Amino acid sequence: MKPLYLDFHRSRQVVPWLGLLLIAAGVVALLSVMTQLDVVAQQRIQLQQDEDNIALQLRRTQTQQQNQQASSPQNMKQVELRTAQLYSPRPLLDDLGAHWASDVAFLRLDLDSTARNAKLELEARDLNQLLLFIDRLEATPGIDLVTLARSGAKPNDPFRPVQASLEVNWRKASEFANTHNPFASAASAASKASAASLALRATPAAGSKPAQGSSARGGR
Repeated sequence: MKPLYLDFHRSRQVVPWLGLLLIAAGVVALLSVMTQLDVVAQQRIQLQQDEDNIALQLRRTQTQQQNQQASSPQNMKQVELRTAQLYSPRPLLDDLGAHWASDVAFLRLDLDSTARNAKLELEARDLNQLLLFIDRLEATPGIDLVTLARSGAKPNDPFRPVQASLEVNWRKASEFANTHNPFASAASAASKASAASLALRATPAAGSKPAQGSSARGGR
């Protein structure tokens, strides 16, 4: 038989603190990496959504531009027609033809439709016929202003006709239509009458005299 040895003193066990610390640090690092991966994944998803939204907006913008380009020729034609109607010299030509007389001859006519301006060179039998023609033009609703730029007797002509240069400004088609609108004229007359009555009520009646107006012809 072998002898049995009994040890009644327990040996001291050493706790592996270093290993536990390393394991804890590894777990923390793993959790941090997983959190960062989740954040990166969410950012990637948000970036993809932003790219999709931008692409959708670009497609909508391109569609709108294509629609505008498809309809732009018609719109441009409408704008050109409207502009031509507003600045058309046709009313001026009609007025010149309506007030033309045998004592007045047109020598030259330069039109500027954008500025609604016309330069007219003419020849009249005498100064009186020239002034009468200018008066007829000034009385026309479609004409805004008539300016006599130059006038003088024609040299080397026994009949001594008068040559003159006029500058005529005509109104827009819309303004010309308003001057020919009876309802607009009636409303304007009513407003003027109302303003005049209010002015008479506000001012004392005694010693008041109506003011006399005078009209002047430009450049004459």
